[in-house]
Amino acid sequence: MTLWLCLRLYQLPLQALSREEQLPVVITARQRVVACNDIAAEQGVTPGQPVSTAHSLLAEQQCQWLERQPDREQQALERLLGWSYSFSPTVQTWRNDCLLLEIGGCLTLFGGLASLLEQLQSELQRRGFSANPGIAETRRGAWLLSHAPYPLAIDPTRSLSDRLGQLPLTLIDEFTDQVARLEKAGVRDFSNLLALPSPALKKRTHADFRRWLDVLLGNRQEPVPDYQPPAQFEDALWFGFEVRQQDELYPAMSELLQTLCEFMRHTQLDTQCIRWRLLRMQGDSEDLDVRSGSAGHHPKRWLELSKLRLTSLTIGRDIEGLALQAAELQAVQQSTEDLFTDGHSQEPLQALVDRLRSRLGLQAIGHISSRPEHLPEHCVHSTTESAQLATWQPAAGQRPFWLLAQPQPIQQRGSALFWNGPLELLHGPERIEDGWWQSPVSRDYYIAQREDEEPVWIFQDRHSGRWYLHGLFD
Repeated sequence: MTLWLCLRLYQLPLQALSREEQLPVVITARQRVVACNDIAAEQGVTPGQPVSTAHSLLAEQQCQWLERQPDREQQALERLLGWSYSFSPTVQTWRNDCLLLEIGGCLTLFGGLASLLEQLQSELQRRGFSANPGIAETRRGAWLLSHAPYPLAIDPTRSLSDRLGQLPLTLIDEFTDQVARLEKAGVRDFSNLLALPSPALKKRTHADFRRWLDVLLGNRQEPVPDYQPPAQFEDALWFGFEVRQQDELYPAMSELLQTLCEFMRHTQLDTQCIRWRLLRMQGDSEDLDVRSGSAGHHPKRWLELSKLRLTSLTIGRDIEGLALQAAELQAVQQSTEDLFTDGHSQEPLQALVDRLRSRLGLQAIGHISSRPEHLPEHCVHSTTESAQLATWQPAAGQRPFWLLAQPQPIQQRGSALFWNGPLELLHGPERIEDGWWQSPVSRDYYIAQREDEEPVWIFQDRHSGRWYLHGLFD
């Protein structure tokens, strides 16, 4: 059964800009009050008031006057949309201040409607936002019921028309002229509207309004846009108090990392870098980057690395929130098991490298990496960058793992070759050529054997005819 949940963020203009709880805060637009916090409301300030009236009510108090910022509201709504994706695959924004989630297919997963609503409201409040819920079989019905009294708004056992009955028609702001005509005829709420016989409704309203009403009641279907998750992740939590110790951040870190890893699993994305932002009510945030080539979708590993990075950071006394960003999301790549694992280790060897980097710094740890070059001495190099899953493999052939820093000349006496004794050619040649556009190189590589039967890798420079030792087999 299709069931829509609307979370109407009735204080979004305020909560997108300020979480001040000690002073009155008033959000204004076009010389009108848009929203205010509880302290200002206790002094008589209400949305819709002229700014002059609000000033007179708060004249003798210190307060914050902020201009409404729709861009900030939209950014907050987009962040919450990504968060809501962990509850339902079908989500969307609605009317610039609402989240809509199709929850009919996920009630069993979350233990029923009551459990799902409790979790949603709790996590939403932790993110610093308040919402009025509404549940219905249609999206428009869910939004209208978010204005209904609790628990009527979330009781899907009653019919939609019955629950809509006491709501005023003035909520229908798409057809203000139609609503005005209906009110003049004595039709002031949905119970009056839905009781009208079809001929009377057709006489008093035009076709667009009747189509809107059919969609509201589920008699006419409308397309639902597919949600495309963003290419980056961002979420934030507010503590409600001032953080003074590092360990006070750990529960919020764990919760945010759990949300991030769920988001990446659902979207089949991965990241090797996350950014923590220690948030202040006023002033700039403090940023902390954490990198890992192995943490992937494991929140416990990310938390361990984050704790190590926090040891190098001094926490200011005005930190009241924590945000997590992952801007470098990429498609999940197939992982490989550690070559040296004994089968009892709980994490790959790369996790040790991540911990050392977090403790000592990125430049303190290096590794050997391959790159797409023809000449053997250029194929392998040392780097301090995070290891990536190799998409290039060297050309097939019998080659040693260890190469000399510089090829060593081999003595030649007639057709015999000597390097710490005579050499016997066993296999070859393997021809390698490169650099024809600048400094041409042409070599024939062979596997040779010394007197002690140890194999070595040698080549003949085809331009000079000289022989060189290039590698030793283990």
